[in-house]
Amino acid sequence: MKTDNKNSQVSKAEDNNQNPDAKKNQGNFFHQVLLLVLSLAFNGWGLWQGGRKIRGIIFALLPIIAVILTFFWESPPFLYLAFLTGLLTGSFILLLPYYFYFIEIPLFLSPLLWLGIPIKLICLADSWLLGKKTKPVKFIWKSGLLFLGLFSSSLFIFHYKFLLFKIENFSHTCQLEVGDTAIFIKTNTLFAQSSFIQNNLKRGNLVLFSKDAKTRIGRIIGLPGEKIRINSDHQGIINFSVTRKGKTGMSKLKKYPDPCVFLIGDKYEQCTFYTETIGNRSYQVAYLDKSDTVGIVVNNNFKLNNSQYFLLPDIRSKNNLSFYFSGIKPELIADSDIIGIPLTILWSNHEKEGIRWYRLTSSID
Repeated sequence: MKTDNKNSQVSKAEDNNQNPDAKKNQGNFFHQVLLLVLSLAFNGWGLWQGGRKIRGIIFALLPIIAVILTFFWESPPFLYLAFLTGLLTGSFILLLPYYFYFIEIPLFLSPLLWLGIPIKLICLADSWLLGKKTKPVKFIWKSGLLFLGLFSSSLFIFHYKFLLFKIENFSHTCQLEVGDTAIFIKTNTLFAQSSFIQNNLKRGNLVLFSKDAKTRIGRIIGLPGEKIRINSDHQGIINFSVTRKGKTGMSKLKKYPDPCVFLIGDKYEQCTFYTETIGNRSYQVAYLDKSDTVGIVVNNNFKLNNSQYFLLPDIRSKNNLSFYFSGIKPELIADSDIIGIPLTILWSNHEKEGIRWYRLTSSID
């Protein structure tokens, strides 16, 4: 037995003499913390420095691939995939300045923005375990520039393509309520001629527009080159007709039998819902029961030039209609004033009602 123990000790000594770098390259607690901090800064950076370059670059490429898919296909599922793969949680270094300059505090708490937490935790755990086995390779800062470039690119694409808009005091559409924050696809980019945008600049669709330093959401009623005739009855209910290439279409209203209430500011106002139809497009509009729209819209005929749109709000109150009419004349919206196409509700938080989870991911049409 003594001979066996002696032989074993001699064998271990010989192994250490033959592999002097083996112990030197083993991981330790310091290496674990270092790789953990690197992956906290950028998903995959710690794995890259730990020698797992393919695995590390996959963590970094996932959000940029997802946001590129969103860029071209402009679909909410791809947007959620980008969040899930770490679009915003992938880089805490970039998240802080992005938070201060582009995201307000309530929206920052949106669970949709934090869908990437699970993949962040997986990356951190993987880096921690790897640090126990191996020593990080050199040139940390050079690889850091690579990961900085990848995550900066994904955030740049996201910010270039999308914008966020919060309903503050009152809404112009039944699709959005006070406290909702919606995400829109920008129309004033180099890719403004995409099929998605062109398909949504049609009659009956909602758009975000900015005019006279005021940003609002309105529904397209008249398209470039069309003739519009608009009037209202003794109750303030609006009717209009649209003439295009010699063909005229009349708006039709169907009243909902049940009464409704709508949140305006911090109060609920009684209203009546209607289904408004023009051509083959139908959508919901609301008139407040106090009939404050009487006299706002008078008989008016006008023609749109080749770069003008005529919009109306879905919630037709005196206050809302004042943004669409200057005196008795309608305010016409230039195509350059339209800045966004609605995609989905990203966050909903009302001062009195708190977080309205049921509204998240709701489509806007």
